[in-house]
Amino acid sequence: MVAAQHGLRLLVTRPTFATGVSSAPGFGSRGLRQRRPQAVLNKRIKEIAETRVRYGYRRIHVLLRREGWRVNAKRVWRLYREMGLQLHVWRQSEASEFPLPARWSW
Repeated sequence: MVAAQHGLRLLVTRPTFATGVSSAPGFGSRGLRQRRPQAVLNKRIKEIAETRVRYGYRRIHVLLRREGWRVNAKRVWRLYREMGLQLHVWRQSEASEFPLPARWSW
């Protein structure tokens, strides 16, 4: 309004930005939704991982969704990895593999 008083013209490309309402039909103020703090999510992921030791990030994501968290699986994976909560991958050692019989060797 100050610009109009001084005879200046302003190009307003996003008038809805100041009001907090989306100009797209059917979306309302979806883009301005408040997120829960990241620290709270980190704490909850760590709690689940400590009580359910065998759960990976996918299962933790399912539990978070059931609790009402609107969180993406990729975000859970990133936080899970940053906190160092990766599951131990069990691999069979070469010594324990079943050896092929001599007649099968080429």
